Amino acid sequence: MSDVIPDIPDELIKSEDAEAMIEWAEANVPGIVLDKRQGFSKLLGHTRNSIKQKRRVETKKTVEENRDPKKWPFKEGYSYFEVGTAPGSIYIKDRNTGLNFFCAFDKITDYLEEGFMPPPPKK
Repeated sequence: MSDVIPDIPDELIKSEDAEAMIEWAEANVPGIVLDKRQGFSKLLGHTRNSIKQKRRVETKKTVEENRDPKKWPFKEGYSYFEVGTAPGSIYIKDRNTGLNFFCAFDKITDYLEEGFMPPPPKK
């Protein structure tokens, strides 16, 4: 994630200070707009919901960016060739031999760099 939004500190929640909550939220949650007339509990709920929403959007954006197999980090000697016939499958090019071969979704990670997990195929 590009901008990691921190969790609301426990000390702030225990203090139930509305002004401190507004100050923390405006400093740590980009784009948040709070109604300063509300009490602490409503401000806390609104801030939590804003954090959840922004994290959800960021996660969805990351998954959509990783959905394109042309951008996946393949191991040395392999590259993307074209979309396969089965859901989530692709054809991979072995650059050493020049051969293209079919790869089912459950075997794709054998040809990708360590730690990269492709998103599940769309249904």
